[in-house]
Amino acid sequence: MKERSDSARSPSQSNRNTQSLRSDQELADLFSLAIDGAMDQDTFAKLQDRLQSDPEARKHYIRHRLLEAGMARELSVDAIGGMVDQIGFAPGAKAVEQDDLMQSACSRAVSAAADSAEIASSQAVADSLVGVATGQGNPSQEGPRGTQWISWIGQHAAVIVPWVLLVGGCLAVMFGLQAHSSFDDFKVVLPSQVGVASVEHSVSQVTAMLVDEAGAKFAGDRSTDDVVFNPGDYELLEGTVHLRFASGADLVLQAPAKLRIDDKLHTRLAFGAVRAIVPPSAIGFTVATTDVNFEDVGTEFGLSVSKKTGESTMQVFDGQVNVRESKSNDLMKSVHEGGWVRYADGKSKQGDEPNASQFPSPGEIGFLRWKTIQQQHVDDPSLIGWFPFIKQADQQTLVNAVASSPVTSGRISGPRWVSGRWDGKDALLFDRDTDFVEFEIPGKYQELTIAVWMQVDRLDREMISICNSNEGDDGDLHFQMNRYGLPRGGIMAAPRESFEWVGNPVPVGKWVHVVSVTSLTQRRSDIYVNGKRVMKSKLAEGDYPIEPGVCRLGNWLSFGQYLGRPARVLNGRMDEVAIWSRALKDDEISKLVDEGRPSLVWSSENPALEHPLPSPRPY
Repeated sequence: MKERSDSARSPSQSNRNTQSLRSDQELADLFSLAIDGAMDQDTFAKLQDRLQSDPEARKHYIRHRLLEAGMARELSVDAIGGMVDQIGFAPGAKAVEQDDLMQSACSRAVSAAADSAEIASSQAVADSLVGVATGQGNPSQEGPRGTQWISWIGQHAAVIVPWVLLVGGCLAVMFGLQAHSSFDDFKVVLPSQVGVASVEHSVSQVTAMLVDEAGAKFAGDRSTDDVVFNPGDYELLEGTVHLRFASGADLVLQAPAKLRIDDKLHTRLAFGAVRAIVPPSAIGFTVATTDVNFEDVGTEFGLSVSKKTGESTMQVFDGQVNVRESKSNDLMKSVHEGGWVRYADGKSKQGDEPNASQFPSPGEIGFLRWKTIQQQHVDDPSLIGWFPFIKQADQQTLVNAVASSPVTSGRISGPRWVSGRWDGKDALLFDRDTDFVEFEIPGKYQELTIAVWMQVDRLDREMISICNSNEGDDGDLHFQMNRYGLPRGGIMAAPRESFEWVGNPVPVGKWVHVVSVTSLTQRRSDIYVNGKRVMKSKLAEGDYPIEPGVCRLGNWLSFGQYLGRPARVLNGRMDEVAIWSRALKDDEISKLVDEGRPSLVWSSENPALEHPLPSPRPY
């Protein structure tokens, strides 16, 4: 592991680096915009500035792009081009003049010779890269992305080459290419008067990448922020990790475990439990033990090795696994779906059938992470309601898991139990006009926060209820969204001085985190989607309470002037609801989003409306 020196960092960098970049919401948002190709001139410049001034941000951005490319399992021109756009201007880089001749970037043998050049201005390079990336200085330029990037790369290979070489060694193994072992003094040709940054290149193999984790802690100084796994030994002390190999094989490792990575098709398990999911591209993927090798033939299997005895137990969930003798590699046995074997000292051994639950699937990791973190929130005294949506023996009850809370458990009337954000996570499906869950929030409050994880299947109603009080009395709560997916809400009889939508709506078919925050002391009633404020309103001064009373999730009970109006049923799923007797801060909401994200590659960004935002109107 490469050691890092803190002595050369400025105080501002040091303070920034004490916090995980994964929780840096601004940087994460900029990363998402870059990957989605949705950056405008201002956000493009902002990301340039962050990457120029913060080495940790540059490193994290490279890893973020590598992860994106790794998840795609194919060489992404956009991913490489995006990295070039953003980090091609690294401070202190040496410019390469256009008179130098470019050697073949795709050649397996790279040779170069040229005169040294002067230092180029970082700002000049950054400015030029904006033009290169956009064609005419417009990052949002339209056109077919694939054709646009291919044309762009052909015209501006000089800009691409240095940074392709920086990560090329990593991507070469990931995608079956062969990288040359040395890139010293590599030179390129400039197609125009654009300064190009050349940097010192370090070549390393990317054999596997971290896709997801839950409570993971490695031995030594390795962090879960290190997403690239090269050949070597790794000991997992706590938690669970999901690795994706360059061959396409997925490996889920559960602590305590020690694994050696040899290459993209070969690993060695010293002790612990793993689950391997092997696609056709990785047939032959082998997990070795002291005496026996388990060779996959395009399948899914679990393997555990005892730290005390070295005894290995393998269970096939799908397909076929060949058991081979470790030294001679002779075939000992072929095991098919539903079968299992146990070996000790290289010999077959009888025993009880292994417990498959010791081999978590990739989809279960997010669920494990969520369960680990949620206990921390339950200990918050301001949390008065937490509905984790866990199916009980009485399937008509939605349990409030906060002990001694005045908020009641919910009565399920119609919604059906289905799967939630992860494998093993329960959710309720609302898809009929009469579906709802009813519960009570008794008492009066000065502040109230309600957070919901949900997935909308259709936006086909004038108004769609998320959580509404049953009546229209003073102090009643209304938290819903319109047919555009724009959320809105407030307290009955609490007049507003201003009300506007300032963000993107809830999309269809995607898990989203929606939060309503009402504070009488701060005179605000705001709604957030995936950590970003979407509805902003200022409450007028006055003496009015927050008094929700009996409420419904996913529907409403019409009242007064609204009697006989169409149902405001949610067509979609919910799998978590939490209620606090205080106004959560913006950073707390962002943390909830990060902790509950469906996967590591899930984006908090949502598409904007394709037409101007409608003007808000009264209920």
